[in-house]
Amino acid sequence: MLRWVSKHGLLKRANEKDGALLIDTRVKSFEVNQAPITVERFRAEVLCAYQLLTLYTDVRENVGALEARIYGTDGTRHPSSYWPHTPSTDLEDFFASHRDLVGIVRRGLRLQVREGTRLKVERYPFEVSEESIVKHWDVWVALRALQHIVEHRIANVRLSFDENYLNFPPLGGDYRIPRSWNCPDLLSALYLQFYLVITDFEPMRRCQNPACGLPFPATRSNRIYCNATCRSNARNYR
Repeated sequence: MLRWVSKHGLLKRANEKDGALLIDTRVKSFEVNQAPITVERFRAEVLCAYQLLTLYTDVRENVGALEARIYGTDGTRHPSSYWPHTPSTDLEDFFASHRDLVGIVRRGLRLQVREGTRLKVERYPFEVSEESIVKHWDVWVALRALQHIVEHRIANVRLSFDENYLNFPPLGGDYRIPRSWNCPDLLSALYLQFYLVITDFEPMRRCQNPACGLPFPATRSNRIYCNATCRSNARNYR
């Protein structure tokens, strides 16, 4: 964690509207006015980001895993550990606060399919099964949770322009102003990247190294490991 923070900085800035960048007059340099964060809260943010990435991956390639995540049927928080000293994440809180309601709707959908099949009514004009209906519902709940958390994280991101286009702009009909975004802090910038991934519906795949399992962008159809280290370490499990 210390190595990561020393390289990238803390997640948020203090006084984002007033003096987000402070000038050190002694050396005439800029210093980011970073807001402190506890170790527990940092870990919760890391866990939440991992949970969201995993949730998005499951929506794409493993819908059956959504039930345990949404309804807490397996009691786990992370594939490799329980993170016992980490506060609950925003995603966990979202599912916990909506669990009773979405569970009632889920059971109601099952009953509708059973009743519709028994009475042969035209409620479902196409052939449908209980499992397919509840899986569609689980995907809807997962996407709603994903949208809710990410929207909150990028709420302060503002549309902008890439200022490099002002440096000797080209002439002619092919002129184009490049778009950009203004992010108030590192956390919103990270979630903006994630927002662009999920809105472009980019494919994700889980690393096939049994000790990893981290979701990663599936840039090539034959890529099954997230990095060279995992590809090398996976030989130990063969």
